Amino acid sequence: MKLRKQKEDENKRAVAQRVTEMSKLQDHLMTLNEQIASEIRKARENAVHAHLDTSDMSKQRFWISHLQRGVLETEFRMHNLEKELTADRTVLAEASKEYKVIETLRDKRLQAHNDEQERLETIEADEMAVNQFVRRQSENAE
Repeated sequence: MKLRKQKEDENKRAVAQRVTEMSKLQDHLMTLNEQIASEIRKARENAVHAHLDTSDMSKQRFWISHLQRGVLETEFRMHNLEKELTADRTVLAEASKEYKVIETLRDKRLQAHNDEQERLETIEADEMAVNQFVRRQSENAE
């Protein structure tokens, strides 16, 4: 039972770690998207105010492309992590199920033991009562 509980706990930690990784990737993705939006606003403002320096525009375009590649890579990692998380959750569910089965079996055995103990105590109490009755009857007969 301890081994099953340890296995379940290990799987819980693995799922928690994947969820944490997913959260970090989501934060990173949000940051990248905010940076892209900011760079696009800057590029539009420069175009509106006629600050059209081709090298600056080229740098901005390159930077935006770099950020967009980062978004795609992050989304790809998130997709793979979601698959791993799904697999980890499946393993956790199985480990939890195995632990519950063992726990239920232990509880049933404990209940059976308690029932047997109660039965034996009842038999012993009945025998004591019968013996007392017989002793009283023999004392009264004398």
